[in-house]
Amino acid sequence: MSSSTVGALYDALLAFEERRRGGDAYPIHKRIAIAETKHEDIYEWLADQLALRTTDRVLDVGCGVGFGTIRLAERGVAHVTGLTVSKAELERASRATARSRRADAITIVERSFDRPPSGAFDVIIAVESLKHSDDPSGTLRGLYEALAPGGRLVVVEDVFDGDPTSPSAQRLVADWLLTSLHQESDYMAVLAPNRVVDLTGGIRPSGRLALAMKLAALNVALPWVGSTRGAALRALRGGLHLERLYAAGMMRYVAMFFSKPATQ
Repeated sequence: MSSSTVGALYDALLAFEERRRGGDAYPIHKRIAIAETKHEDIYEWLADQLALRTTDRVLDVGCGVGFGTIRLAERGVAHVTGLTVSKAELERASRATARSRRADAITIVERSFDRPPSGAFDVIIAVESLKHSDDPSGTLRGLYEALAPGGRLVVVEDVFDGDPTSPSAQRLVADWLLTSLHQESDYMAVLAPNRVVDLTGGIRPSGRLALAMKLAALNVALPWVGSTRGAALRALRGGLHLERLYAAGMMRYVAMFFSKPATQ
């Protein structure tokens, strides 16, 4: 799937969320509670796990509207570049970063995840973004190559561990414009992680009845809405099917840590 097509999906989702919620609320990443460390935000957990340094140049792949990017910058790193494929997210992220006390240390750019900005990064973080790659192996290699010697790459992703013919699996692929549901082995076949953390226990999917009611309401509404709103509602429907997959034990949420040798 091209980055422009995925970008259009997130443009539609952002427009829908702005009408529904107003303000800057846009919870693009799932809620999580990490019991061992008491974290409720994946970016805060990552910053602590990586022990970010004041000299670090960070790339946030799939930065959304910049909330995580700003959190990373406010940890005191040298600079953070946020990467998005959505024009609407770029505009929102630029406004949000302009209000940050570390605005001078943040750059937001719109471009494909397969074309990271030039320059070597000490830390690259990709949270729930590589699922949109047609070729996760190639994307992962490209991000690894963008690391400086001694650099670290972390991929946090939903990884599939079930039957691809499952109705929820097929619905998620269609609604989120994915080419397939990637497995953990798809990433590990390219690079050997030095650490993998399973965060699935922190995911709390909605109950079966609540999911069924929400899905029924969306399915009734979809035939009656325009293309932009329809794209957003389909994305929300895909998210509900993702919850179903978690509830059925067919999806896991993992953080894969990779590191580049200091010397080649």
